[in-house]
Amino acid sequence: YGREKQLHSYVADGFSKLSIPLIEGIAGIVATTGTILNIKNAYDDRRFNPGADEMSGYRTRNILCAPIRSQGETIGVCQMINKNDGDDFTAEDEYFCSLISVFCGISLRNAGSFETARRESDKSRLVLELSRSLCSSFDVDAMLEDIAERTRRLADAERCTVFVLDSDTNTLVRRVAHGIKPIRVRVGE
Repeated sequence: YGREKQLHSYVADGFSKLSIPLIEGIAGIVATTGTILNIKNAYDDRRFNPGADEMSGYRTRNILCAPIRSQGETIGVCQMINKNDGDDFTAEDEYFCSLISVFCGISLRNAGSFETARRESDKSRLVLELSRSLCSSFDVDAMLEDIAERTRRLADAERCTVFVLDSDTNTLVRRVAHGIKPIRVRVGE
């Protein structure tokens, strides 16, 4: 689950992505407590939130929900709904769900590590491109626009401003990527 204290659902049966606050429903309880829940009759359990059923027209009978852990931390849940044969989920189902959750935890952590490494690689590439640009350009305006644009991308910002001091007038001259006209700002104001 994310920093905003919500579970983000990736469903295997064609429903769209869904976000659930951690304080709601069986999945939220499992994510918060880190314990597996096997609910025999969803509508008889006060913790069950029927909102998803009401929106989709689906009817939940029973639920098996297990925490997904990685490095001792709950990072998600695996929730199964409605045992196919009409029976309840069994202790064997709980075992397999817990086992699958271990692999989900490893996969999610690896995917997160890969994404972090990719972002760091992209930043390193941008820094290298910036240093090459600084060494190859003799046009100051073009160089400053290049610096601003690459720095903006590196910081993942909407805008980057480069100020250059004009010592004759004691002002900062703003130069921004994409050709915005310079603006003068008196130093100390």
